[in-house]
Amino acid sequence: MFGVPKYSKTLEQVAAEYGIKTTFKHPLVKVSGNKATFQNLDSKELVTRDFDFLHVVPPMGAHSYIAESGLADAAGYVDVDKNTLRHTKYNNVWALGDCSSLPCSKTAAAVFSQTEVLHE
Repeated sequence: MFGVPKYSKTLEQVAAEYGIKTTFKHPLVKVSGNKATFQNLDSKELVTRDFDFLHVVPPMGAHSYIAESGLADAAGYVDVDKNTLRHTKYNNVWALGDCSSLPCSKTAAAVFSQTEVLHE
């Protein structure tokens, strides 16, 4: 549910307590009234569910302008050293947050912890 195990465990417990059904690897295809249709990425099957409240997270990835900039790694993120946040090839380029190749979640909490490294 979340890339940080400590938070993921808590979120899973909250969902269970409230009877919230979570579904992953099912991108949203359409919404019609209170029915949502998803496609199972593994089986390609379409799944339609009724809902009272729907929270959908869009697919995430690198922006094309970064991926095509010459600064990116194979995944399209700015290629930085995880210990310094400095680009692996260009010493005058630094990156943190969603655009970086850092091996962590792309969240505000992650950026906050990265600022200390960048400051150093």
